[in-house]
Amino acid sequence: MVVGKYNFTIKQGNTFYRKIIYTDNDDNVIDLTGYTAALQIRDTYTSEVLLELTTENGGITITGAEGKIELNITKTQTAALTFCKAIYDLDIYSGSYEYTLFEGTVRLNKQVTR
Repeated sequence: MVVGKYNFTIKQGNTFYRKIIYTDNDDNVIDLTGYTAALQIRDTYTSEVLLELTTENGGITITGAEGKIELNITKTQTAALTFCKAIYDLDIYSGSYEYTLFEGTVRLNKQVTR
């Protein structure tokens, strides 16, 4: 499988939400029952983690049979972000299986009104 490229923007001080439906090349939903996931945002590949979302910390929700992955960043979390542009990847796990679904850049649109 090919890793998807997806760049997105987070508005500082606002709740961020994205829904992903994981499908195969024929648009059939892939069952993610039993999977976990993690997403990390970093300035560079070797820098410290700026933000981490996981199924364990509630930042990622997986609805297995629907192939649905939801990313949730609270407004408190986005308010604490200070980068201008960073990188991320989203990995899914099942047993010893690990796969990167998406990677790309994240831009932070700074909040003016507070």
